[in-house]
Amino acid sequence: MKLNIIKIAILSVATLSFSSHAVSDTDKEKMMSLVKESSPYVVGMGKNVDEVCRDMANDMVTKYGAQLSSIGKSPSDIRDSTSGICLDAASSASSSQSMEEVSMWKNSAMQNINKTFQGENEKSPARTFLVDVIEHSEKMAKTIAFMMEINRSR
Repeated sequence: MKLNIIKIAILSVATLSFSSHAVSDTDKEKMMSLVKESSPYVVGMGKNVDEVCRDMANDMVTKYGAQLSSIGKSPSDIRDSTSGICLDAASSASSSQSMEEVSMWKNSAMQNINKTFQGENEKSPARTFLVDVIEHSEKMAKTIAFMMEINRSR
């Protein structure tokens, strides 16, 4: 239910935000920069949060599947972890009051990873995978947070 509300909110904000009369040129430029930075994981440009997170999860299986399977992680484990992180980032962004909160979300997620992998190799495949997912999720979430900021400013 919460995910459906997030999807509706994000899509409606994206639709309203990109109407030619609602957004300043500066905001359009910033949004396009954020979209370019987060590509291909962009919510509201023809894809909803579920689709973006599913694409990210499939990409992570392609990128990390062989490495992570050697330490006991299946493709479904990779997809589940990726989707959970991605959806958490989207949820955090949709309830944020500013884009800075997305950075706080990333810092918190990274601290959790650092605690989990404390004393282990910084180059472990599992750690590298999680950091990559968090970085992609943060970029995707920043576009959502920016759309929310635009919507609140009207």
